Amino acid sequence: MTRKNRTLRLIVMAIVIVVPILLLVVPPLLPTRTQFALWPINPASPTASRLDRVWTIVTYVAVAVVLLVGGLMFYAILTFGHSGPLSDDDEPPQIHGNSRLEITWTSIPIVIVAVLLAIAVATLQLNAPPRVLASNTVQVDIRGYQWGWAYTFPQLPGLSIPVGDLHLPVDRTIEWRVTSSDVVHDWWVPALDGHMDAYPTHIERDVIYTSRAGTFYAQCSKFCGLYHWKMHNNVIVEPAAAFTTWALANGAKRADIDKLVGGATGATMPRR
Repeated sequence: MTRKNRTLRLIVMAIVIVVPILLLVVPPLLPTRTQFALWPINPASPTASRLDRVWTIVTYVAVAVVLLVGGLMFYAILTFGHSGPLSDDDEPPQIHGNSRLEITWTSIPIVIVAVLLAIAVATLQLNAPPRVLASNTVQVDIRGYQWGWAYTFPQLPGLSIPVGDLHLPVDRTIEWRVTSSDVVHDWWVPALDGHMDAYPTHIERDVIYTSRAGTFYAQCSKFCGLYHWKMHNNVIVEPAAAFTTWALANGAKRADIDKLVGGATGATMPRR
């Protein structure tokens, strides 16, 4: 390997190793990180917090693996790289296998993957919807269509939002039931929950708890046609008074709203 080729290879390796690390590590450290609408940081529900914890663990394990493997590759190139010209007849030194080393570098990835799998499975179990819901759970039916989202509240007859933002009360258990009227969509609000596929004739159910008020970006994350990019909006989590005002303005009855969210201050934090 000539000195020029060796330098070029080192530069390429540095770019391949450093750029992914910067993309993974730098954004969470930025003071303006909340401007990244789909960045799974700064969750606003216990469900999203657990998902974020798994994502963070996997990310930093991946960064550690990249640093270790990349560092060993750099070391091998700098220490054992051949700097002079080679002929077609030259062969590198022939080294026989090392069973102990091979077992070690095979076992370590297996252990890493097993630990990550255990963490992921435990998180899925914790995030599974409870069978019994609190009496003050707010139910929301979400229907995807080309190309938008429609919302109805079964407990609030008359409240139907065919297009636009979804409003939810803060500090409440929310059950959302997601379906589709045409093709497969995917309901995703990173700050509140994981992905929920929306299939025609099927209802996907999940339960979250809105632990913090704010405006959170929602996006269809499954390509669903030409105007897929238009299927985004906001989920606005707000105090009960603001939610009541919004619901009244969109057709809900005062008695139904008071029955559903009137006792918001007494809401209890569910298992999730």
